[in-house]
Amino acid sequence: MHPGEEDLFDRGDYSFWSRLFRPASESLVEAAAVSVGDRLLDVAAGDGNTALTAAEVGADVTAVDLSPSQIARGRRRSEGTPVRWVRARGELLPFADGAFDHVLDTFGDNLDAPITELALGEMARVVRPGGVFGFTYWIREGFNRDWVELEHRFLTGAGEGSSLPLLGTKPTAKAAVAPLADHVEITRQTLAITWSSADAFTDALIAQDPYLHNLHRQLSPTGWVAFTDELRGLVHKWNDQAADGLRLEFPYLRVVVKTAASETPA
Repeated sequence: MHPGEEDLFDRGDYSFWSRLFRPASESLVEAAAVSVGDRLLDVAAGDGNTALTAAEVGADVTAVDLSPSQIARGRRRSEGTPVRWVRARGELLPFADGAFDHVLDTFGDNLDAPITELALGEMARVVRPGGVFGFTYWIREGFNRDWVELEHRFLTGAGEGSSLPLLGTKPTAKAAVAPLADHVEITRQTLAITWSSADAFTDALIAQDPYLHNLHRQLSPTGWVAFTDELRGLVHKWNDQAADGLRLEFPYLRVVVKTAASETPA
């Protein structure tokens, strides 16, 4: 963060999301074929889902995040493991070229515009020739699309939709990583979130989500009430559970990139 910049994750409770996102980290680590002794960098590590998953399979893990509060949570979660924590920006990694065998990023904010290409370039730079970098990124569909559009409308007052992210579709994600890749594997995945009820999930989301805490500060009291009412309506709209309970589907892309091996001198 720049001097004077606030730590977004100092409010709310990010563990609300990290508990739900853990399966995506497990899927990415498995798809990247991380194994014992591999040097792995977890970029925009949050409170450590991917770092911990990789450490459990025996990798030598370094975790990077910009948020001091996320790093503090991650250090607590990873106590007793060899995971190292470094505070740094995902688009400006403080590591030498080719320092890691794997570089992974699970739903990191550094993959959003306007720094998407910088972040991808840094991941490719610090992975060794013939190594693997990979990431997960949300697809704008269903509840996720409507939620993003709702926030955009309340923040900007604009009725039209926000622009689609570069990594949010298979064709655009493939085009973004193709110059950095020897081989690319892009797979559509789905996180299914279940809860006791739609209203209970919405209450927990409003109370704990750091992003919503930040939004709350930007809206008027009446604007916040209107926003949360509409958000609750979206949760009910997209609830894929006929009886009691909640089931929401969050589709995302899992992207695994194999980099070219260095040429052997003749």
